[in-house]
Amino acid sequence: MTGRPTVILALTPLAEREVESLLFDATDAPLTLVSSVAEADDLQRAVEQEAPDAILLSPELSGLTAGHCARVRASGARLVGLALDEREREALAVLNVDETIDSTISRDDLFAAVRGTVSEAQPVTPTPAPARPARRDDAGSILAVVGAKGAPGASECAASLAALAAHSWPTVLVEIDALGGGLDVRLGADATQGSLLGLVRAVDGGGGVQRELVERWLTEPAAWPAVLLGPPDPQALIELARPGAMTRALHALASLYPLTVYDVGAFLAEGHPAGALHREVVIGADAVLLVLGARDAQLRHGLRQLDLLLGTLGIPP
Repeated sequence: MTGRPTVILALTPLAEREVESLLFDATDAPLTLVSSVAEADDLQRAVEQEAPDAILLSPELSGLTAGHCARVRASGARLVGLALDEREREALAVLNVDETIDSTISRDDLFAAVRGTVSEAQPVTPTPAPARPARRDDAGSILAVVGAKGAPGASECAASLAALAAHSWPTVLVEIDALGGGLDVRLGADATQGSLLGLVRAVDGGGGVQRELVERWLTEPAAWPAVLLGPPDPQALIELARPGAMTRALHALASLYPLTVYDVGAFLAEGHPAGALHREVVIGADAVLLVLGARDAQLRHGLRQLDLLLGTLGIPP
């Protein structure tokens, strides 16, 4: 087997023993092990140092939270969870891992899980992630606007903030509500004109993205700032939610515009590609604005969103 992917082990001792014959076979190991961590707080540091293809993860790793997992995915590494029983399989689903395996997996299947496979129902050709870009010191600012259930007006707030900022700086409003934010309807724009997916593909192509190219994908409705609409095809979510894809797109736009405002929507839940995508945007932002509604139900959900942002995802207040 050639081209063995690089992997960081983030396994409990029990989980590691279950697969040690598979991982440490000197003659036929399917992976190249570059590091091992015993605490979740050490995981991000190891990822930054080693830039692995994937993390082999136990849900019982000491201190592990969904925030740790979201930050690892944002770096571009795949998360492959090792489940020893059904309870651990359910825990891995909550952590938004890219694939879940068990200890009886074969060498070939482990290799495929780490490399990433696509089912016939998801016809996207996987490509190796480009080098993880460092955020430029002179890059523009990224603002993520997050709402809550019950339509408290987060999209309108994002659009209004972008419109005000555009009077002073070149500003782009980006729609990231992967469950259908309807920003095109609010602004009277054509959803087929925007190309967030085109931006992601261009950045992943590794050739860099020029402002002249991005401007072709922007929609500029009257009295509003330039808008990069989300793709109308729900299948695009599969491609947008690949580990690190949106982080690279965030950095690309920030290198071209002083301010980008992201309408993230309210869905931050675990176990769904949309939730993983939205979390990656929130984690990559310089500032996060949570819009709370005034009604009781809106306020209750908004406060739960606040707990998720500050607690689970570790966004600093």
